[in-house]
Amino acid sequence: MPPPTLFHITLQSPRLTLLSLFLLTRLVYFTVALLTPSPAYDSSTNLILPAQDASGHVGICWSLLTKLAERLTRWDALYFVKVAERGYLREQEWAFGLGWARVMGTVGRVIIYISPVNIPSPYPYILGGVLIANLSHLLSVLTLYSLTKLTYPAGEMVAFVASAMHVLSPAGIFLAAPYSESLFALLSFLGYYLYVQSTHAYYSPGNSLGHVGFVMGAGALWMLAGMVRSNGVLNGLVVLADFVKEGWTLLRGLRRGPEAEVRDSGDRISVMRRLARIAGLGVAGGMVGLGLIVPQVIAWMQFCAGDGEGGRGVVGQREWCSRTVPSIYLYVQDKYWNVGFLRYWIPGNIPLFLLAAPILYILTRSAWSMLNDTPSPSTISQPASVSKPLSTPTAHTHDINASLIRAFALPQLTLAILALTSYHVQIINRLSSGYVVWYWWLAQTILCAEEGSERRKAGRRAVRWCVGYALVQGVLFAGFLPPA
Repeated sequence: MPPPTLFHITLQSPRLTLLSLFLLTRLVYFTVALLTPSPAYDSSTNLILPAQDASGHVGICWSLLTKLAERLTRWDALYFVKVAERGYLREQEWAFGLGWARVMGTVGRVIIYISPVNIPSPYPYILGGVLIANLSHLLSVLTLYSLTKLTYPAGEMVAFVASAMHVLSPAGIFLAAPYSESLFALLSFLGYYLYVQSTHAYYSPGNSLGHVGFVMGAGALWMLAGMVRSNGVLNGLVVLADFVKEGWTLLRGLRRGPEAEVRDSGDRISVMRRLARIAGLGVAGGMVGLGLIVPQVIAWMQFCAGDGEGGRGVVGQREWCSRTVPSIYLYVQDKYWNVGFLRYWIPGNIPLFLLAAPILYILTRSAWSMLNDTPSPSTISQPASVSKPLSTPTAHTHDINASLIRAFALPQLTLAILALTSYHVQIINRLSSGYVVWYWWLAQTILCAEEGSERRKAGRRAVRWCVGYALVQGVLFAGFLPPA
């Protein structure tokens, strides 16, 4: 009998195993960054960092720390660091999430306050960003594990493999650098977790309105995610789909009379309980929208408020101030970053489309598969070598979880379409880290397909690609080389 594969080893301490894998990837990423030849292809980082001999610090620890900080401050991180240090000053800086810059700034000032020595700026903000990014990534791994166990009650190995894939995400070193993807993933996954709890509570017996609190909590987390990264607003599709379904079911039920109870998924849910659900979904959806709206309002107050003056000393109103939808985000993405429908579709960008093709395929294939042929979570069995007792969820819970998985596929599929048609396509390799369905699909592909089947081989090739891409990208990132 052949020895069990890595994925079939009995997991006595899955969270400890995930922690060990996470720490190993950090060791690899930081080592790659430190060993990447210097000077970098682009010297922009040196423009915001103080000269080494001006710091007043000596010793190998400080030297390694500043070198690592320099190697991790690449591309968009330059904007994050400057905004965290002194706030938004230039118009184009509003292309980057207000939430992430505020978190970096707050943690950086805490580091300055508690440090027994004078750390020259902007190192406290860089180190704060690195600290929050890595802590957020670790917590998002553990959250994904708990979320998957809640959604796949009979699939502990699915939870482990999906979480391990989040550790090994093609986002790679971006999840360890002062970038927003890690915090975005954490907030999104926590929102998904509360949303699953909310849905389970809604369909449970009793008259408790706890499900309303859960769904509003999910909305609040997704609002924060939207402030960290604008694509967080796509999580609102989960709420919208549920809102439409519940509203339609309510209207259909009311035709039978005001006191009617509507049968849904095997349970009878009262009109008042359904109305509470719809109200909670409405509030949650509004919160998700605020994640995108609030930063636009703040920018409008800075650049557009006042009589012909841009506010806060900005001379003259900008052209976007008089638009029907005065959004600084849409304006700067268009003017400074050339983001728009099919604008990236030029011959020179073909290599970037090829780099993005594997993860675009995985995102699209997994979302479409879940939307059209969602396997009931009850069908996810443990490998034979896993002896830990399984939970035995009811058939009703299976149906609820399958419905949730389909809903969670909507933001992921929409993101893939937008990345292909409108974004700088290569960023999908890091944006994908904040969406759960492809992790679940890949875990099922690896675990549930027959040994030696093409499906299982394809799943393992995808894992090898994720790891290989992350390693190569780490070298390119540290050397300030594209793609970013």
